[in-house]
Amino acid sequence: MRVWPVIDNAPSATEDGPFTMLRSGAAMANRYRLVLALWVALCVVAAVAIAWSIPPTYSAASAILLEPRRPAAMIGREVAPPPVLDLNRADTELQVIRSERLLRHVFDNLRLADSADLAPRPAGLVRRAVDGGVSMARRLIGLGGASAPSADAAPVADDPAHRAAFAEFTRRVGARRIGQSFVVEVSYLSGDPLLVAKVANATAAAYLMQSVTTKIDGARGTAEWVQGRIDALNAQSNAAALAVREGALPAGSMPDADARVIGAALVPLAPVAPRSGLIVALGGVVGLTTGLCLLIFAGALDRRIRTAGDLANRTGLPCLGTVPVARTRSWFTRMIKAQTDNLVVLRPDDGFALAVTNLRSAIRLAMPASQGSGHAVVALVGWSREVGCSLLSMNLARLSQRMGRDVMVIDADVRGAKTTVMEADSLGFSSLVGVLSLRTPESQIVFHDLDGVVHLPAWNPVDGPALVDFDSEAVMRLIRHGRARGDVLLDLPPLGESTDAAVLARRADAVLLVIAVGQTTVDDVEAALRVLRAAGANVIGAVLNKARPEDQSM
Repeated sequence: MRVWPVIDNAPSATEDGPFTMLRSGAAMANRYRLVLALWVALCVVAAVAIAWSIPPTYSAASAILLEPRRPAAMIGREVAPPPVLDLNRADTELQVIRSERLLRHVFDNLRLADSADLAPRPAGLVRRAVDGGVSMARRLIGLGGASAPSADAAPVADDPAHRAAFAEFTRRVGARRIGQSFVVEVSYLSGDPLLVAKVANATAAAYLMQSVTTKIDGARGTAEWVQGRIDALNAQSNAAALAVREGALPAGSMPDADARVIGAALVPLAPVAPRSGLIVALGGVVGLTTGLCLLIFAGALDRRIRTAGDLANRTGLPCLGTVPVARTRSWFTRMIKAQTDNLVVLRPDDGFALAVTNLRSAIRLAMPASQGSGHAVVALVGWSREVGCSLLSMNLARLSQRMGRDVMVIDADVRGAKTTVMEADSLGFSSLVGVLSLRTPESQIVFHDLDGVVHLPAWNPVDGPALVDFDSEAVMRLIRHGRARGDVLLDLPPLGESTDAAVLARRADAVLLVIAVGQTTVDDVEAALRVLRAAGANVIGAVLNKARPEDQSM
């Protein structure tokens, strides 16, 4: 609850910057916390569904230590020094492992061309639509579609499905150095846990075989051909070739290879992807972030008045008080009306009663200085009917009556008057329409006494059509008569529906604009101020009605 004693109509300075934006975002999140929580929950559920729909991916890796061997001595030939292994040489060996020749050897020996894991996925709806559009365009411009395969078509290796499978295979094979060492890790990703270990081991074996094969070719090119040496190299090469076909490591040692396997790829026990926990956490973070961004964006576009700061910053109109939502404990219309009109009496310690008490004090402080301690005429008006002018008028009157002041409430909403509970109770009493249309003298007006509060309803069922002139001398006489008896509260009709409110507002000493929190917009307030100021009414400020706890805490 905020009560601002009014000194002038100049808006107070407000701070600006990132902290203000953070506080605004926090306030929006608190106001729409249920919507935000629901959005985050939906994002988390979507993340769970995505994580569940992604097929598991397994990974296995074999480790190869690069260590060049000294070439064997040949008859009649000097022994060359062992090659120096440096960083450049290590990077070269990485490219050898990633080479198409080596990977093609592994791909063909393991017969992966027919693997369902490497088969191209069916095209999605968007892709099918694009392909259909391209085909139609080609037919329209006369290029024709794809020709049917001929009898002497390309070999299987040139088949698009074969090429796509090999491309997918090469994408899944990884080779990297571990830190700055000369250990190379060869890995493979697949949905088949047995296949990943076979491919990783077969790739390592193929690399060893290629190293030995190179030495065989070098030995055959020399003039001195030592059959025993060739046989040893052939044995190592055959063992490596067999290991490639079986997806395993060579059974025996390979002393002539320029590397050795120091870690075999094992069948993984658990998939490496998808990381369900990370996906769900990311879904929650994305939901919270997008939810906050949407709330801040919606708040920037929101033109509804929610706080006293909004009112002062956007309209320059001071706020005299913030009144919480009036809560009743009855489901019956008659009892609800009786309760809401007497809340300050029935529950004096309630937040609503405290807010109305502070509002009354703020109104007295904001009254013109010439008014002094005499009787005042205060008009309450809103832009729409749902702002709660009648509620505040009756409770202000009840409070003033309890404080020993005589109060008259004049209900001027003749166009919106219906046979409500109060009007039914007021049958036999005068009404505003009857007094003005019949020009009833003040001495003959029969007011409705509501436990000490004098009330003049707008209309009675016995009255004729609600056709009255609020700019007549009869209205002035009625107001003077009420001022002579005590304070007068004018419950005016909505400004957005009737110009009668502006005509009556200029008869009051002070006009209080009633704003429904979260309903009345800045445009409504500006339009109401234009109408009232054009009529010459003395607008002393506004009251925020129907505020909820989250609005009062801001």
